[in-house]
Amino acid sequence: MEKYFEKIQNLSFIPTKEKLKWDDNTIGDQFVFKFPDGSTREHGEAQIIYETIDEIDKSDIQSILFKNGLQSKDIIAHLNQFYPNGHGPDEKTEENMKKGIGSEVLEYLMQEAISQGAKAMRTFTGNESMRRFLTKKGFEAIDKSKHRWFKMLT
Repeated sequence: MEKYFEKIQNLSFIPTKEKLKWDDNTIGDQFVFKFPDGSTREHGEAQIIYETIDEIDKSDIQSILFKNGLQSKDIIAHLNQFYPNGHGPDEKTEENMKKGIGSEVLEYLMQEAISQGAKAMRTFTGNESMRRFLTKKGFEAIDKSKHRWFKMLT
């Protein structure tokens, strides 16, 4: 894994990145976020899968992206497995949440996606607190069920 300290200064976590593969093809990046020595927190995780608009199987997001000026070969970052505070129930406590880590991690991931040529980011969630978080970060719901979200990055 490579360490990325130069991208965003004064991070409260230490990010590492490795290539995410599917059938020997690189499809994105796997990130792990470790907290400084002395922290009892588990590490956080996230994945970004890169795809072109014409590879997306949902026509409604395609039409939204086209309306925003993108073209079929433009790269979209699919935010997958977003767990900045870890996976377990202990990581989702008031002590660990609402401290800005999720915001900091999301900003870091959006900058990474832009550096890989992504023009927009999309994600899926059924979690109400995640929906509120995404709204605060400028994401828009794609459908009435508010399970699918996107944000223009450039």
